[in-house]
Amino acid sequence: MSRVYLDKLKRFLLWAALDLLAALLIVVFILQAFRIPSGSMEPMLKSGDRILVFKPVYGFRIPFTGKKVLRFFSPARGRPVVFRFPKDETQSFIKRCIGLPGDLIEIKSGKLFVNGLEVPEPYAVHYSAGSNISGEAFGPYKVPEGRWFMLGDNRDSSFDSRYWGPVGEEDLTGTPLCIYWPLNRLRIIK
Repeated sequence: MSRVYLDKLKRFLLWAALDLLAALLIVVFILQAFRIPSGSMEPMLKSGDRILVFKPVYGFRIPFTGKKVLRFFSPARGRPVVFRFPKDETQSFIKRCIGLPGDLIEIKSGKLFVNGLEVPEPYAVHYSAGSNISGEAFGPYKVPEGRWFMLGDNRDSSFDSRYWGPVGEEDLTGTPLCIYWPLNRLRIIK
């Protein structure tokens, strides 16, 4: 092999390794793609949609430690949040943040009350009213400190905090940015 060929090969391998490292850092710390597995967030997100999630918003998770540093924000009421499922950390869920630490959550006849006040929910749907807990009473439930109460938009078909409890800071992954696939559903997530 010629010296010129070996130099080109070394440069190519170096750039390939740097590109791989940059991609790995982006996936671990900045952006990650997720596939929506169910219809619990319909009509906003449909089963099979693919979304991009901005991860640093709730802090950087140090790999293999579970610890977070540089937290910029906490989940805001009414915003969708991606998080690790508290009962199985290998799964990621997306739900809407309904209750903040210290909030008192109640559902009466399908209507959400936070701290005794009815909360309008233009994003919530009840496709089969009365078939699930959404049409019945829930609570009152006080959200513990350092935890957030999450509900799916499709209340009659959502496995959410009503069943497995609130989400802790350690499980927060990020905020969804956009649907990128399928192309006919390309949009920013609000």
